[in-house]
Order: sequence, then structure tokens, then C-alpha cells
Amino acid sequence: METIKIGVKNAIKTIYCIDTADGEKIYLLLRNTLSEDKLVRLSFEGIELVIAAFLNTAVGQLFKDFDAPYVESHLSVEDLHEDFQHIWNKVIKRSPNYYTHQEAMDQCISNIIEE
Repeated sequence: METIKIGVKNAIKTIYCIDTADGEKIYLLLRNTLSEDKLVRLSFEGIELVIAAFLNTAVGQLFKDFDAPYVESHLSVEDLHEDFQHIWNKVIKRSPNYYTHQEAMDQCISNIIEE
């Protein structure tokens, strides 16, 4: 199976992974590559800051398109600074549950906001 390396820094043209619009760019690259049944190595080489909103957009959304075992077997991360590894782990752990129960989760969030 072919492996594709996606360099985040090259794709978003910045060293800061803080913008959800940039996350959307990465998501589209990942989704398109994974839909071709290719393996993806997502490289964070040269990236200095990563926030959860970026990763939720870039990676978390994949779980609405693919099941968790598929994503976990086809996507790997490299060069992610250890300070941001916990954010990656949370996104990978929580996103499948969110997208499995998205309607109910969105309703709960809406109810909380309305209170």
C-alpha cells in the first residue's frame, strides 16, 4: 500500500497550527488521500504551536468519514513535539465518540448554551 507524507508546515504556510481554516486544508488533504486507501504520515516538522481546535478540524473530522480502526491503521503522526502529543491523543480518542453520536452531542451542547 502506498504511503503519502503530508507536511503540515508546507501545506498551511505557517509554523502555528491555530487556525481552523488551516485545519480544514489539512482535513481535505487527509480525507482525499485516505479515501484512495493510502497510508498517510502527517508530519509536524517545523511546527511550533498546535491547538486543539486545529486538530479537531484537521484530524477529528476524519471520524465522520471513516471508522476509527480505518483512521488509526491508515494515519500516523510524526515530528509532533511532545508538548502537543496529549492534544493529539485526546482528539484521536474523543472524536470517534463525538461523530458516532453527533446529533445527540450537538443537542446537549445547544441545551447548555441556552441555559
